[in-house]
Amino acid sequence: MTVSRHHPALIWAGTLALAFLIAYAANPVVSTLLLAADRWGGMPPSGMKFISVVQVVVFALSLFWLLRMARLQQRIGNGLKTAGILFLLSLPAMIVIAIVENTQATSGDHGSAAAAFFMVLIFGGAYGVIGAALLIGGIVIARRDKAQAAGA
Repeated sequence: MTVSRHHPALIWAGTLALAFLIAYAANPVVSTLLLAADRWGGMPPSGMKFISVVQVVVFALSLFWLLRMARLQQRIGNGLKTAGILFLLSLPAMIVIAIVENTQATSGDHGSAAAAFFMVLIFGGAYGVIGAALLIGGIVIARRDKAQAAGA
């Protein structure tokens, strides 16, 4: 294990923040899958409790996974890449749900189809930009970490 020049409290705070970011990024994936299950009549009545439990489990698992890494930059790079991938994984489910919304809204009310389209445009764009930024940031930090590890 390498000796860090950072204060241990800062390392713990950063690791907790990364684990929280990963758990937060899992929320859109779980929410869209539960929404899809609700559309087809299979959503459990305690959907919000299920989302909360999944986020706590993802937080605990990601915290354990991040703490197993020896170098701080490796933790940051892998944490950002994981959060970015989770944000990007929510896009296909969101698009499928919007398509289902559009096909169900053909009863003459064109407002709901437009609302579903703009929901995908706004939220999909936001999740896509956030996910891509986190993924690119994680890749840059991971490459920098590999270069420093090879040079040291």
